[in-house]
Amino acid sequence: MSKVYEVIKGHRSIRSYSQEMIKESDLNKIIEAATLSPTTINGQQHSIIVVKDQETKKELAKLSGGQFWIEKAAVFLLFVTDFKKIKDIMAAKGLELGQTDSIEANISSSVDIGISLGNAMNVAESLGYGCVPIGGIKRDIEKVIELFNLPEYTFPVVGLTVGVIEDNSQPTKPKMGNLMVHNEKYQVKSLEEIALYDNIVKEYMIERTNGKEQRNYSESVAAYYENAYLKNEIETMRKQGFKVKF
Repeated sequence: MSKVYEVIKGHRSIRSYSQEMIKESDLNKIIEAATLSPTTINGQQHSIIVVKDQETKKELAKLSGGQFWIEKAAVFLLFVTDFKKIKDIMAAKGLELGQTDSIEANISSSVDIGISLGNAMNVAESLGYGCVPIGGIKRDIEKVIELFNLPEYTFPVVGLTVGVIEDNSQPTKPKMGNLMVHNEKYQVKSLEEIALYDNIVKEYMIERTNGKEQRNYSESVAAYYENAYLKNEIETMRKQGFKVKF
């Protein structure tokens, strides 16, 4: 069976790392896999900031809501929407950059980043390292922009911790599987079908936390999506040069 399939199937979000640094040759492979990913019109409209500095990781952990595993990981990769280089190319040709006034700029670069992130994770895990994507880098987005000196026409989207695994005892998290698959046309899934998945997630949480938590899928997403997660993201995007009207 394909090793890629086995790596993906065995994914766990690893938040427990040793202080050991990953091999530089392995890091190069992880980054290369991310940069070789396909992008919209081959525009390559994103960049990856490789963070090893301990103080920077420590500050980023605070800005991300106290996610201390960012600080413990050997390397942090920050994936950034990047139209700055395209803006400069067009300015040199006497042209204006209009794409960042369209929501498509944000959609396409975010899709490209997702592919790049996935490739980086799969290669890192195939080499025996642990990873976890970090969406919390947008909790205090303006300070993150300042921390990394991000210019106009760039915007941080997601991060990824990569490190040597200290604890890999966490069971694999159950996913919805066929509840996420629709044949030919969209088919609304019933609450009864989702309730079956809720029971599986509840059992997983009991096992994972030794009975301390019993929350299921429905309870988690309802609590998360009851209110807007980020309130100033649009204003910050406009400050960064993305003038799209939402």
